[in-house]
Amino acid sequence: MLIVFCVWSLSSLLFVVFGICALLAKKPMPFWTHDWANDKEINVSDVKAYNKAVALLYFIYAFTILILGVPMLFSRQNSAGFIIPVLGLPIASILMIAVYVTCIEAKYRR
Repeated sequence: MLIVFCVWSLSSLLFVVFGICALLAKKPMPFWTHDWANDKEINVSDVKAYNKAVALLYFIYAFTILILGVPMLFSRQNSAGFIIPVLGLPIASILMIAVYVTCIEAKYRR
């Protein structure tokens, strides 16, 4: 199950890269990709603080994904241990979106 955990960790690493990109961005970092797809700029009051908040959100999400994957190291194939990541990931994703909308977007959007 080490291979499964490695693949799971790579998905966590993707969000670390998103966080680093958010920290280094000069323009406001869009949440997910809907603003890039429409090619429109996000109007925020403080770009640096907004990007830092989005980066922190991505880092916390990446850490959460990594922690949710730990039971895969100790579970056998087709065991009940897989229920933790399977149920935990959608819950973490919903919480991530809720934190962005209620905290970050509400604070920094003009």
